[in-house]
Amino acid sequence: MSFFDFFKIVYDEVFALQLLAISFSIVWVFYDWEKDGKTIAIGIAHIAGTFTVGTLLNWFLFALSSVWRGVAGIHFHIAWLLTILIYLGLFDRTYVTSRLISGATVFITVIATTDLGREVLGVINSSHKGGYFEFVCYFADAFIVGFSILIRRYSLKPYSDIPLVSVVLIMVNTVASTVLIIVKTVMKMQESLNFDPYYCLVLAGIYIISVTSYIMVYIHCKVRKEKTTLEVQNKLLEADKQMLVISGQAIEEMRALRHDMKNQHKVMELMLSENRYDDLKNISNL
Repeated sequence: MSFFDFFKIVYDEVFALQLLAISFSIVWVFYDWEKDGKTIAIGIAHIAGTFTVGTLLNWFLFALSSVWRGVAGIHFHIAWLLTILIYLGLFDRTYVTSRLISGATVFITVIATTDLGREVLGVINSSHKGGYFEFVCYFADAFIVGFSILIRRYSLKPYSDIPLVSVVLIMVNTVASTVLIIVKTVMKMQESLNFDPYYCLVLAGIYIISVTSYIMVYIHCKVRKEKTTLEVQNKLLEADKQMLVISGQAIEEMRALRHDMKNQHKVMELMLSENRYDDLKNISNL
């Protein structure tokens, strides 16, 4: 196999569009977009760079699979994983737990959706010869982009105290789903299995479970933060009430002191008018 067979066998319009959808999704989720020209231009450059890195990794691993058969069939999954890890390592500076959950979810949805697109396309082509059904892969790309928009809308970046159980939930789902996909891919490569419609349901289930798990974690973090904020506000309100009580007591004491001083002043005026200087001197000494 030639080193450049990648561009003859794999790198067609469908694959390039898939790679573009994945590159856009990675940058859309993890890049800090702002509404100014410079930030947008840098973001577009990130997409182009991620696209280039993804192309090179897929090319290298495809060529490697001809020498090392152990990566044959799963080199695409490895390439997507490395692409996401490289981008997170270079450009994402959010909390580690947030990066773990978001990165793992993006990865598993990407490989599940891309495999689902290829699997559905294979099932259709096997039963309907001669038709053009590559648009199925475009729908898969749309699901990848759509989920990235969902993650961006419900981002975990603001949450620094994501519970460990949530991280474990996402990671277990990601690892288990990845192992299942890789085992199935290797089996199909070794035994030359045809496309399986039931496996399409499995991949769709993985996608749905991954999306649902992420949303559950987001809702949990949001509710937890709102509860914490409400508790802090209640404590501040209680502190304000205590300060009002203390201030009221201080005002009452000042009024009583002022009243006593007025009475004492009147007594002193009376003594002064009656020339009772000795008594006035005794009061002054108190």
